[in-house]
Amino acid sequence: MYKVLIVEDEIFVRLGIKMSVEWKKLDMEVIGDAADGKQALEIYEKEHPDIVMTDLKMPIMDGMELIRRIREKDHRTRILILSCLEEFHLVKQAISMDVSDYILKLTMTQEDMERILQKVKDELDVLAERKKAGSGNSEDERRKILRDFFYYDTFSKENLKSKLERLELPFGEKNLLMAILEIDAYDQLQRRFKDEYGVLVSSAFLNVLNELLQEYGRGMVIEDRKKRYILITEQGNVAQKADAERFFLQFLKRIKKTLAVYFRTDVTIGVSRLYDGYEKLRTMYQQCSDCLEEKFYHSLGEILLYSDIKKEERGNIVRQKLIKATTGSAGDERMKSLMEQGAEAFRQNPVPKVLMHFFVHVVHLEMDNVIMESHKRF
Repeated sequence: MYKVLIVEDEIFVRLGIKMSVEWKKLDMEVIGDAADGKQALEIYEKEHPDIVMTDLKMPIMDGMELIRRIREKDHRTRILILSCLEEFHLVKQAISMDVSDYILKLTMTQEDMERILQKVKDELDVLAERKKAGSGNSEDERRKILRDFFYYDTFSKENLKSKLERLELPFGEKNLLMAILEIDAYDQLQRRFKDEYGVLVSSAFLNVLNELLQEYGRGMVIEDRKKRYILITEQGNVAQKADAERFFLQFLKRIKKTLAVYFRTDVTIGVSRLYDGYEKLRTMYQQCSDCLEEKFYHSLGEILLYSDIKKEERGNIVRQKLIKATTGSAGDERMKSLMEQGAEAFRQNPVPKVLMHFFVHVVHLEMDNVIMESHKRF
């Protein structure tokens, strides 16, 4: 029997739903109800319901946050939205988070509600059959395990290789390359999409990246965090490693161009070295992250190679930028652009104010030195 959790801040709506459905006929039982998302999450973690019916606007924790929290843990639980017509802009966002359907609270009849619940039951039956047949790891399970591996290094060296092999990853072990894409002006993109929770942006980005990857070859896209996406590819059929790297860079440039056309935004991309073997994936993730930490020392929207950033000296990079920014007729505009890049870097990677003041002080000192040197030349 499938377990149902009802989440709604109006008690009479909760009671109405509980009393208007013949739950046993649908092979379901209501195991609990909650008045807000926080209560619901506690019940969810304890009871692991198969179906969650939730309102969107609630106190303490709203329905959108509840759905996001549930989807961080699993994609099997079926979610139904209890909504009013005026909330339909939120419904569209929620549907992109793998919500099964929505129920209009004021107009839904008992027959309509039971029809939707029957559809959800059919979905759960199919999932149960797949699990019984032993269909292997789902894509979501692979992504979760890989993220845990990248973040925490939870596996010992002895069982790491066999663990990753059992995941049935959609790419081989030869000529592996990884990139992390970070949206540079994420807040602007979110406002343009009118996407308060970042759900539409995430869904749209993943769809585009997955489509491009299908054309490119074997690989996988993983959402790392709200504005970052991990791209793993394998080119085992390429004899020369230099060719694999060259093809990958061409692919990344195509991605940047496509995102610029469809989203009118740019991304900075950190690229790992090329390796053989699944056990190197965590090293590759760290290399990509190191590249993105160097964003300020470069222009936003660049493709940063780990093999290159380790050869560069930060002070020289900043100095060259300042020379370029403070000389020539367009010096003021270039300086403004440089400072905007610095501000964007600090927004995306918050630091204590004292460090920000120190950064500004150092920039001004360097500017004075550069200007003095330029005067000496004349």
